[in-house]
Amino acid sequence: MKIKNVVVFVVVLFATIMLSATETRVASMGGVGFYMKDNSNVFAFPGTFNSYQGMVISELRVKNSDTSYSAGIHFPSNFGVYLNNPVTVNLPSSFEYVTIDNTMDLFYGLELTNYDLGVRIAYGLDSYLEEIPGTNLEEREAAHYYSLSVGISYENMDLGVNFELPGTKYEFDNEERTWGGFGLGLNYRSFLDRGKMQFVPVATFKISTTKYEYDTGVTGADVDETDYSDLSFGIGVGLNYKLSDQNLLVVGLEPFGMNSSKTEVKNGSKNTNVTMVLPGVYAGVESQIKSWLTGRFGLAQTFRIETETTKPYEEDEFTSSVNYKDFALTFGLGFKFGKFSLDAYVNEGLLFDGPNFISGTDQPIASKLSLTYDFE
Repeated sequence: MKIKNVVVFVVVLFATIMLSATETRVASMGGVGFYMKDNSNVFAFPGTFNSYQGMVISELRVKNSDTSYSAGIHFPSNFGVYLNNPVTVNLPSSFEYVTIDNTMDLFYGLELTNYDLGVRIAYGLDSYLEEIPGTNLEEREAAHYYSLSVGISYENMDLGVNFELPGTKYEFDNEERTWGGFGLGLNYRSFLDRGKMQFVPVATFKISTTKYEYDTGVTGADVDETDYSDLSFGIGVGLNYKLSDQNLLVVGLEPFGMNSSKTEVKNGSKNTNVTMVLPGVYAGVESQIKSWLTGRFGLAQTFRIETETTKPYEEDEFTSSVNYKDFALTFGLGFKFGKFSLDAYVNEGLLFDGPNFISGTDQPIASKLSLTYDFE
């Protein structure tokens, strides 16, 4: 059985032209991520929460899919809450009835003398219960996900630490299946000013380990066990170049990134999957065309090597390796109407085909939308 352990979905970016920014703005600028400051940084760097007060943020990630939407409120009192925030918890396939794909996140920020302190608590729960007619038996399954993040932010440095506890349990008669463990992550970045340019070194690290156990309930039978572990880290450097008061260029270079996922069955097979990025290049441009209109353009290219090693029980291992080259162009628009801001990830196909009344295309104008209201 092969799964990846808990990975918290995080998208972060930075705003210099508009008061607030969103996941959509990040995506439409090529995914320059940690290399800029933005209100969405609060998930990786909770200490930045104090910088974004008095706003409501909504993320509409997939058309007509309410389950993919999320919304957050940043109160002026340094307190915040996010509803239906996405998270990725890949449970073993033997758990059929429960999933954990979103959380409720609570934030609190504290402004101290020399730095800002931020705390984020996230949790997600799911459960299933069925009573078997004509018997005293019940089939139960439950899953949980808890996360605690703490961040410290100075004027030119952000540091975030995250601790995760996922788990699930299935019970029926004497049969029992359990899965759980922990994850620990670290994110760091600093901003080095050089006139109109700003260099941003970045480092990320995460380790997680979980165990799956299956007890059939049969007296004398062995308990099946499978261990899972993930290790990932990356380094990069970004460049923020303010071309003018209305134009911004952001470039990110990730010379090396790695994710290693390992699955080991007790008295059974062992599988290891390693993905290395060598390298990744990201770039985004933002231009304030009018006071109410902002244009965005981005590109990204990564070179990946995926290596998978499998060792069957009491047999020789074998390895396969594949090289990938990924490339993407992105395009977006931002609209500002008073205290409301609307960001759109625009489908570039419309630049070729035109809207529906011209070409008859059934593609939407935008594939991702974000709406922000600043009430301060």
